Amino acid sequence: MFKTTRREYIKKIKFRTNKLCPSLNYLQNDFLDNYLDADLQKYLFPINLVQFVLFSPKYNIRDNFITSNNRTINCISLLISFCFILSYIIIIAFDDPIKKFEKLLLTLFVLKYFLYCVGCGLNSIVNIIQSDTHVMLILTIQKIKKYFKLVTIDNRSIIISWVHVLILCSFYILYYLFHIIKEKLTLTMVFTYLLLLLADLNTVYMLRMIKLLRNYLVLWITEMKQFNTSVVNEYHSNKPTRLLVFWQTKVSVLKRILDATYICKELCEIPIPNMGSYTLFLFMFTLKNITLLFLISFEREKYFVALKNTEVVLLMTTVADVSPDERLAYKTLRRLNRAAYKMMNSSSMVTVDAKLPLRIISVLATYVIVLLQFAFL
Repeated sequence: MFKTTRREYIKKIKFRTNKLCPSLNYLQNDFLDNYLDADLQKYLFPINLVQFVLFSPKYNIRDNFITSNNRTINCISLLISFCFILSYIIIIAFDDPIKKFEKLLLTLFVLKYFLYCVGCGLNSIVNIIQSDTHVMLILTIQKIKKYFKLVTIDNRSIIISWVHVLILCSFYILYYLFHIIKEKLTLTMVFTYLLLLLADLNTVYMLRMIKLLRNYLVLWITEMKQFNTSVVNEYHSNKPTRLLVFWQTKVSVLKRILDATYICKELCEIPIPNMGSYTLFLFMFTLKNITLLFLISFEREKYFVALKNTEVVLLMTTVADVSPDERLAYKTLRRLNRAAYKMMNSSSMVTVDAKLPLRIISVLATYVIVLLQFAFL
């Protein structure tokens, strides 16, 4: 059974409501009742199961009660993350094929897996920091659900949750099979895809939460439409107190839905300070890359023009009145020139020539126009 008393539970989880939103302070008393209905547990179970298997749970549900992660779970999660990071370091330090890379490729390889290590550590730390907030979100949804007493989470929604998780896991299984069949599956690939799976699971988790909130908001709107003017007049004439309670309940439910939406927003946003400066720097970095690509395209095009002029000169020299040995030498130079005349390709997909800047400008203009259409609609 659930051994933690209500008073101990409130002392254990210190909800940071003042930091999230001042309007959430009234919710703290509701968290004395941390019981979850069976249908809501089934709705959350697929995502919770995979997160628990990957040692990255967001909260703990036991005996129908939800609590934030305890110290044991947090320590295990940090230990697993440390083992992942240590495995990356050992593989990079002692793997002979990696040592055979050129210095530039080795630097890029180390940098890529350094970022994976940072992501692995941040995932565990964020789960520990935001565990209370996730509990707050689930219990807020539970309170909203209690208002709609006759409406339960149907089996279709539960099945859709399973389908989302199974499809997501199937994609990563296909990734593993592809590497097993086409190339060697290394330990770093296994860890990397597990980290990517956790990131995608967080997106699916928030997707299901927003879907649930949208369903309750639609129910609230439906009830408000059914509450017509005649019913209001009847309540007002016969039972004014009941009418007041009705409106207070409606406002309270809508406030809870909006607060749950605000919590989802806080959980989804990337905690990067000075995001405006970071975005400006990223734009400048992208502009620098495009400028360099334009320059190499123009220089490459001038080089091809020079090659064509070389072909013309050799052709004129060949038809001139020269000795057979000189003519043979000129023909050989022409063959070498034609063999060297090959356009540069970027990743075997894009031809680097004078038309490339025009194509990039066309794509960017189309992209900007589409974004502006969405912005002003």
